Amino acid sequence: MEFTQHADFPAHDTVRSLSHAVEQDGLQSPPLRAVARMANCSPSTLINWFGSKASMHRRTLIALGCRWRQDLYPDLLPDDPPALLRARLRVAYDELARADPELAEVLDQLGEAERELVVHHLRLTYGPAAEGLDAEAVAILHALVSRLWDERAHPDRMAARALLWRTAEALLGLSPGGSGPPEGGMSAGSVDDARSGSAAARRAGELVAAARAAQEPRITIIRTLAPADRVGGGQASEIEELPRAG
Repeated sequence: MEFTQHADFPAHDTVRSLSHAVEQDGLQSPPLRAVARMANCSPSTLINWFGSKASMHRRTLIALGCRWRQDLYPDLLPDDPPALLRARLRVAYDELARADPELAEVLDQLGEAERELVVHHLRLTYGPAAEGLDAEAVAILHALVSRLWDERAHPDRMAARALLWRTAEALLGLSPGGSGPPEGGMSAGSVDDARSGSAAARRAGELVAAARAAQEPRITIIRTLAPADRVGGGQASEIEELPRAG
């Protein structure tokens, strides 16, 4: 699927509406009524446009992918307000796709386009040194940058940029502060300052380890708790994730 051009105008309008709804309501799927209110239409109009809520999310993610790809082309961590709204929606779709195989398929294809842009930025920044980065390392950097997109979770954007490029250098086997980030990201002095402490290096190592763990196949186990085991009569189940053997 090419996330370059898309003429689904209702879906593009819904991207904006969903972005604002996600900003207000968090990562849960916003109710149709809330999305319709943001889009200045009725819930029945949304259904007429898309056929179902599932179809709305699928077409909206395709439309979002087209615009999001443009956001990432000049900067893997875009900071302008409209892009930050789209970043929150992009992160929200990571959660929504867990329960929707068709949505997950579109998200996988968008992830492939995002990884191509990671490679694009690495080649611009590090030149021939980036050619030695294998698919696993690209996947690790993609997993890392996707965790940094939501500025609410990572408000220090200078530190986020420094961690991204420090991790890239660690994966490439380069010394810290060698080539620096792409032009326009941070000044050379700011990069050196952000990368100078051992804490930044340790944090980069922790994020590499966490990103590697995120790539491992895992088994999700959901256990139903007996009434006597429920704390305060609340949680009815517990979830545990285990690495998949072999």
